Amino acid sequence: MKVRAIKDICQLSDTDYFQVVSEGLEKISANAESFLKNANSLNDTGCEGISPLVLCGIAEEEAGKFLLLVDSVRCPKRHKRFAKHLQGFNEHIAKGIYVECYQMRPATFGEFSKYVNFCRVEYFLDGPEGG
Repeated sequence: MKVRAIKDICQLSDTDYFQVVSEGLEKISANAESFLKNANSLNDTGCEGISPLVLCGIAEEEAGKFLLLVDSVRCPKRHKRFAKHLQGFNEHIAKGIYVECYQMRPATFGEFSKYVNFCRVEYFLDGPEGG
């Protein structure tokens, strides 16, 4: 598996796709666990500053990648939005929203859609000076 080759996996046969995703899920899970372990170690040593928070943020991004890949397996591969879905793998905001949305329990798709839109507004920056 090549780094940053997420767009290439759209071209794989189903069997190869599932194999590559399986390998990717293992690596992503190990990365997330490592970042959380290091964040906890820093907390345990009384580390001041934002270092543990940064590592937790990176672990959350890894979790977003994991969830995105799991959903890609459930998505019909030949669907017109499949490649667009996989683009979120390399987008910070998309991964962050993914993690946020997995923590809620929507009763309807409409509820879920409203929550996603709410999260998007939180991350929206208007212009070069920020929000």
